[in-house]
Amino acid sequence: MDIATSAMIGGLNIAGDAGIPGTGTAAGALSEIRKCCEQIHANKQACRRLSNKVAELADTITMLSAAGVPDASLRDLLSEFDLKLFGIYHRVNAWSQYSKLKALLKRNEIGEGVTNCTAELDVMMSKFLVVSALRHGDAQALGMQQMEAGHEEIRERIQEVLQVLRDRSSLQEAANLQRHGEPAAEMLMREGQQLLAEGRGDADDPVSLEEYGEFRKGLAHLQQLTDILPSIKLLNGEISRIGDRAVEIGGHSQIWKGVWLDEIPVALKCLQEVRVSARAQKRFIHEIEIWSKLKNPHVQPLFGIVTNLGPLVHVVSPWRSEGNLSEYAGRVRSANKIYLLWGAAGGLAYLHDKDIVHGNVRCSNILVSSKGEALLCDFGMAKVVGDINSTPATTTLTRSGSTRWLAPELIFEDTVQITTACDVWSFGMTMLELFTMREPWAEKRRDAHVIAAMTNGALPSRPQNIPELTDSVWGLMSECWDRNPDARPAMSIVPTRIATG
Repeated sequence: MDIATSAMIGGLNIAGDAGIPGTGTAAGALSEIRKCCEQIHANKQACRRLSNKVAELADTITMLSAAGVPDASLRDLLSEFDLKLFGIYHRVNAWSQYSKLKALLKRNEIGEGVTNCTAELDVMMSKFLVVSALRHGDAQALGMQQMEAGHEEIRERIQEVLQVLRDRSSLQEAANLQRHGEPAAEMLMREGQQLLAEGRGDADDPVSLEEYGEFRKGLAHLQQLTDILPSIKLLNGEISRIGDRAVEIGGHSQIWKGVWLDEIPVALKCLQEVRVSARAQKRFIHEIEIWSKLKNPHVQPLFGIVTNLGPLVHVVSPWRSEGNLSEYAGRVRSANKIYLLWGAAGGLAYLHDKDIVHGNVRCSNILVSSKGEALLCDFGMAKVVGDINSTPATTTLTRSGSTRWLAPELIFEDTVQITTACDVWSFGMTMLELFTMREPWAEKRRDAHVIAAMTNGALPSRPQNIPELTDSVWGLMSECWDRNPDARPAMSIVPTRIATG
């Protein structure tokens, strides 16, 4: 407790001893409120303003008593003041019991509550000033105080979040709450990312260079504990690209390796057709916000996008060192192709159940996790790119070399949208691709030859000497290639058909 407040409390006690009703009980409540405010782990500046407001009122009452203001003028106000103080005490006492993490999670609630308490006391102050005809300060001084308070509040937020990120027990508490359905880790991730965005460790930034590094380290540890995604999807300043060359270069995209928060390996996919723009940023973030709600063991999560690594938008996702289906099966001779296809089919069925069309199903868009699980990636990307560039999704797909996987209605009918039935056709071609370890229609040298064959109603021939390709599995693939989209099987039954084939 500071000297000024102690003096005011003492003044109230003296006034109480002199017989002014209510002043002695007010002194006790003020002392307890001050103690509680010091123990609250969040909104320190707001709590300090509340304590100061209470002390200011106490000072006013002391001055009124010294000025000889009649008891009758004060009695009703002091009774109301007592009620306000004890109501405030019960609220701040509850907040003072919160742990560091809970206080941070309830920061908005505490802040709103403290602000309401201060506003109630402002009303009380006005009433006392009417009685005493006292005037305090001027508008310019108040404005300067508010500006200083705003800067102090940012510094306060920084310290509140850092004290949780530095404390392993608090991080573990956040992880436990997240696992039990309370989004504590997500909220902590958002707070940390917001503060990172407010400063990059420069001299004039509210976040110092040392604190900037602590934020990155703490958020990385939080992600590793919980496996949550970034809460803010624009990751500028949080991603570093590794090396001077892309690890994979395709006709229309490149994949680079990078790190998020200096620790977590990520893949950065840049699409040649998508240049950085406000429209592209808004469209990608909108889709990623939707995709981030998907929870399935066979769907690759997306972290966000980066727009400050050159002229092209980079899409960020976890790094998968096992590669895609073709790469994994080509390297791991014992790979269980049926199991991988079963997992991929389950992921695609999940997307369809959420009314999401993949649009570009092929082995290169199915990754393999470190545990050997298939993970669908790049779902919906063709439509997003088409929307940004105002071109049909089918144009994007054919330009990117996906013609051999496309359903015939997408090739021969101009007005057809990509549907779940189109995905089913492509999944059948993906099965063929994995079993043969060659592109569909491998005997056709050019895409134009593939289109000519499809025009005549041809379908791929059944490969020979592949033990996994049983009659049942081949029958399923043939059903996927029905020229009538409505006759193709729903993806919801495909996993079972694969498993029992």
